[in-house]
Amino acid sequence: MIRYAISLGLVFIISLIMSYLEYGLTLTLLVSFLIISFGIFLPYYHTIFQQKNVTKIEKFLIRNKKQPIYQFYYAIANELDDEIEASLEKVLKKQKLAPKRAIIEVIYHLYKKDRRSAKEKIELIENPLLKKYYEASIQIDERRYRVAEPMINELTQDWMKDALYSEIALKKQNRKQAIKHAKAAYENAKGLQKYMLYKSYTRDFPELTL
Repeated sequence: MIRYAISLGLVFIISLIMSYLEYGLTLTLLVSFLIISFGIFLPYYHTIFQQKNVTKIEKFLIRNKKQPIYQFYYAIANELDDEIEASLEKVLKKQKLAPKRAIIEVIYHLYKKDRRSAKEKIELIENPLLKKYYEASIQIDERRYRVAEPMINELTQDWMKDALYSEIALKKQNRKQAIKHAKAAYENAKGLQKYMLYKSYTRDFPELTL
């Protein structure tokens, strides 16, 4: 509520200034709209993409669970099967764009360990980075490490590389190396992805302090 009050206060002050300087009504309304949007959506953007405090991220997700997309991510991270199914249905009903639906569906199918369905949906993902990441993850799951490693090296996000290398090490039963990469992935990740990794790694590596 505080950020809304601040935004509205800024709008009021700037509107007065622009009116005094005889700016047009259209420009005044546009600037007011941008200020309100900035004040409302910036905290969401920061939490989803930049926040590194997992406690704050979790509180954000719980507070916004009425929105199906946030409920879905929270449920996946915490392995709440009933909530996953309920939120997935709502998300897919609302999201009509196939490439965006595909990302959610890939996450769901990988969670359910349904590689065949995941492969089908990966083909619909337009974001090349995400597509490569999930393709490499499938190759690792099928123990095709020589195929996966060149794909991993093409990724530009360090957390993605380390997360996948952790998967490889874990499958090869090299727990020490898996933990090393898991810790690096967690440290480099931000926002929702950091929270997802945190929940996953605290289950997979209880001896790891994050």
